[in-house]
Amino acid sequence: PSNPAAAQFIVAPLRTVIHPDRPKTTFAISNATDRNLSIRIEWIDLSSDGNGGYRPATRDERKALSASPYLTLSPTRVRLEPGGKEEIVVVLNTSVDLPNEERRSHLLFSSTALRNEIQKVGSGLEADIGLAVSTPVIVRPTKKTNDIAVQLSGPSLNRGEDGHLELSVELERTGFL
Repeated sequence: PSNPAAAQFIVAPLRTVIHPDRPKTTFAISNATDRNLSIRIEWIDLSSDGNGGYRPATRDERKALSASPYLTLSPTRVRLEPGGKEEIVVVLNTSVDLPNEERRSHLLFSSTALRNEIQKVGSGLEADIGLAVSTPVIVRPTKKTNDIAVQLSGPSLNRGEDGHLELSVELERTGFL
């Protein structure tokens, strides 16, 4: 039998949208262990890999999609005692002109390895490893969403290899989501 895995820290929310009418948001981070944790918080830019995942954005992609130049983050490093909680604040820099399109960056929370020896715990091993989680932060030039439009095109009904019917359609979005 295997033992369940436990998270070292918990981050909430897992996604947020910032715009001029709501220029500030906070993330709550809490230590779910019985040990002290050191957590670094930084911006990363990721791009869709086309298969539902992400990959690091190229320099050109960062120029077109990064939200981090328009945001301020504080603090960038926290130390949490067991059961401890901390607030991370992200603020929109309203002194710069925002682009007319949506921008997105990911806030990366990473803990460093705790450097404790591997210990036998019950029928398993407990090892301290570094852990990271990222959450998207989206910047929109407006909070309005009534200009969203979705257009359907190219619908087709095909029979899949398993014999079931499959509907395929292309969606094209305009406006902000």
